[in-house]
Amino acid sequence: MAAPPNAPGPAWARRVQGWSFLLFFVSLIALTFAAVESWNAHDLVMSGYFAGLASVAPLLLVVLVYYGRPLWGITVPLSPGAVAGALASATHGRRVEPVAQREGPFARCVSVVRFEEPACTIGWSAAPSTLGVLVAEATSVVLRPETRDRRALAAFRESLARSLLDAARPA
Repeated sequence: MAAPPNAPGPAWARRVQGWSFLLFFVSLIALTFAAVESWNAHDLVMSGYFAGLASVAPLLLVVLVYYGRPLWGITVPLSPGAVAGALASATHGRRVEPVAQREGPFARCVSVVRFEEPACTIGWSAAPSTLGVLVAEATSVVLRPETRDRRALAAFRESLARSLLDAARPA
């Protein structure tokens, strides 16, 4: 059954970086351990301070990472090669520089490129199938901005999404 013609397609979603959850748990464990050790040393005031920090600081660290180092992602029903073509057509006239060293959210990407205007890095890889169920071919596109210009980034993301969705439509 085909989707209705006016059905909204995939859209960019803000993602949380995995290492921020590791930071959450490590800081929670360290502050809780400090609270327990202060309690065992009969320093109830410091134990209270550490317990209070353990209840607030780990979540605050995740929020700071979420807003300080944003990461955007979209999953489109295209092959990685088709995504490369759609990105090339959407970004014609912009300076594109391939990135050789892939790290962080781009570690599993097939290809990673960096744009100067607006300053951002984009990578794409085949989307993993969920629970071993084979699904139609899909590709995850990840965008990490390197500039604070929200308007330019929003316009750039929308032009990329439009180009990706146009490429995904059957001819």
